[in-house]
Order: sequence, then C-alpha cells, then structure tokens
Amino acid sequence: MKNFTTVIYIISVSLCFLSGCNLVEFNPNEIRLDEEEKDLNSKAITKIQSAGKRDTLTFVFMGDTQRFYDETDEFVESVNGLAYPIDFVIHAGDIADFGLAAEFKWVHNSMKKLKVPYLAVIGNHDLVANGPIIYRKMYGEFDFVFDIDDYRFIFFNSNSREYNFAGKVPDLEWIERQLEETPADKKIFLVSHVPPFSSDFDSSLEEDYTQLVAGNPSVLASLHGHEHSFNNIVEKGVRYFITASVTNRGYALFRVSANALDVQQIRY
Repeated sequence: MKNFTTVIYIISVSLCFLSGCNLVEFNPNEIRLDEEEKDLNSKAITKIQSAGKRDTLTFVFMGDTQRFYDETDEFVESVNGLAYPIDFVIHAGDIADFGLAAEFKWVHNSMKKLKVPYLAVIGNHDLVANGPIIYRKMYGEFDFVFDIDDYRFIFFNSNSREYNFAGKVPDLEWIERQLEETPADKKIFLVSHVPPFSSDFDSSLEEDYTQLVAGNPSVLASLHGHEHSFNNIVEKGVRYFITASVTNRGYALFRVSANALDVQQIRY
C-alpha cells in the first residue's frame, strides 16, 4: 500500500509540473492564453500606426488556415521572402477549424514569425465550440475599425449561418455608421470572411449591403475569404476580392496609392 501511495504521489507531482509548464491540456475545451497571445489585433494596429506615413500602402491578404499548419508555415516563409517590404498581413478568417484554443495557438505560433504585424477577422469555423470566447480573448471584438494613413479598414462578422440567418449578422447599422463617420479624405476597405454572394451570407441582407457599399464612392473594395480560391470581380457596382486558402497555396498582395489600386495573386 505504501508503494502504491508513493507511485500516485509521483504521478500527481509530475502532472502538476507538466501542467504548470503548459505541456498538458486536461480538457480540449480549456482556454489558457499567455499574455503575448491576447489582444492581437489591438497590438498589431498599434505597431502598424506607429510605423509612420508611407506613399504606398502594401499589405497581404490571406485566409483559411484552419488545421493546415504546414501550409501556414510555408505561407509565412513566402511572405517573409518577398522582394519588397509590406506593411502588414490580413487573415480573412477561419483561423481554426473546430474552435479549440490549441488550434488558435498553433496558427498564431506560425503567424507570429511574420516580419510584419498581422490582423484577423472572424470566420465561420472560428465560431464553433469555444471559438467565439477564444477569438475575443486572442484578437478582440468581431467588428472593429482601424485607420492607417489615408485609408480606413472596416472589419466585420459576416458569418450569418452561425446566427441562423436571423437578420442581425452582419450588423449593417454598425457598418453604415462606420461608413458615415469615415473622413471624406479616406478611402475604405471592408473586410469579412463570408462574401455577400455566398449561401452562408444572410440573403435578406445582401442587397442592403450592396447598396451601402456601392453607394459610397470612398469604398475601394470588399475583401473576403471562405471560398478557398481567388476571385476578383465587380458585381452590382462593388469590387469584390476573394483570397485563396493556404491549402491552395495562394495569397493576394495589395499595393495602394493615391492614384492606383494594384492586386497581385501570388502562388507559393
């Protein structure tokens, strides 16, 4: 009996040690984040805005990492190896696949190796299980805005199916308010995961979204992921750009200046 008690004690101490080192998750739904894994969008925005004004804004638009970790590492290597500098990276959502903290952390462990800051909008797979809680802790609010130089980026949740197409997602009143409050001298990009013409977007809101965007001359483009392949179209007066997933080994490189918007599709 004494030997048995000793064995149990050794196992208990070992498990406590391992859990203290974050090497063991006793529950796949557990949420434990290091300080450097919290408020990532806010931290990225601070870095981007502190870099100083530039004549040409250059950013990468990618998405749908999900459980494709090797492909995400290859994406990071490709972006870090670009011949000219970029200012930041936008992740178009579906960071994770099953809404588990470990998935978000694994993707961030790859993305943090980028030489530039990155931001992420929420995808439909990020809303599974504890995904909404984890996204808020790691990245922040689902709908947010940031300004850089002469541009405004409006990020919003467009994953209507996960809200039973109840007419509330995306929040068009919030989007309209951000558009109205944008200074006249700024150009606008809207960013979300699901594009408005997808079956996963609330069809009752599609026309209203189109009218909001098409009716605003400051809007340069509406950017999305979800479909896993490139698409660059103009529909009902709105320019849409859909980026490829990391499994299709592609991303978009945007170069924006006062006189031009250039989009290059890059394969790696």
